[in-house]
Amino acid sequence: MGRNSNAAMKATVISDVHIGSSHLQRDLFLRFLAQLPEGSTLVLNGDTLDHRRRRLAPPDQAVLERLGEESFRRPVIWVFGNHDEGCVLRVPHRFQFAEHWNVEQRLYVAHGNRFGPPLPGHHALFGCLHLLHVIRVRLGGESIHVAQYAKKWSRGYKALCDLVVRRAVRFARARGYAAVACGHTHGPEEREMEGVRYFNTGSWTEPAPYYLEVNDERITLRPVAGADLPPPTSPT
Repeated sequence: MGRNSNAAMKATVISDVHIGSSHLQRDLFLRFLAQLPEGSTLVLNGDTLDHRRRRLAPPDQAVLERLGEESFRRPVIWVFGNHDEGCVLRVPHRFQFAEHWNVEQRLYVAHGNRFGPPLPGHHALFGCLHLLHVIRVRLGGESIHVAQYAKKWSRGYKALCDLVVRRAVRFARARGYAAVACGHTHGPEEREMEGVRYFNTGSWTEPAPYYLEVNDERITLRPVAGADLPPPTSPT
């Protein structure tokens, strides 16, 4: 799939909705959709589905159908992530599927998995982490999204985030982009490196969903109204 370029100057960028996950904040997400500004393109930056082949429960199917309805009201760009790449949707929609999205040279949007660990065995490592999390929950541990569990391994999680930032920034800088937006790591973040602004919009499966507001004048990371949010990470 080729590069998807879009010159629209008014856009809302979110990531990691994970429709199908029991941890999705459905009501908050539906309220967010209802409050989108007129004329703004909606960009779903990866992992909109929790699993590209799993059958959705009725409440999650309703969320997906609501997104489909939104695509008839405004452009909705569905950027693929590692959870939903190649998904086939059986709901009415006008989604524009893409591997990435950009506003001229101002902003490059990609999920972030392409900037993650290049090690051949990293899928097996994450699989073991997921298995440990499942066992922990079955033994009575708190039911949280596996990404929140991964954050308990703070050194490893920070190393992952730093790697995604470095590789995303270098990719954007080499191609002349002023800013780059990712998801994938489930951690809202804003920082500047090598003259490029980096944004991460967090995840809707944790109490930290943010969105990126893009207009003619600026690009701004904002908290979702109604969510109980910590501030985004801004490391020095």
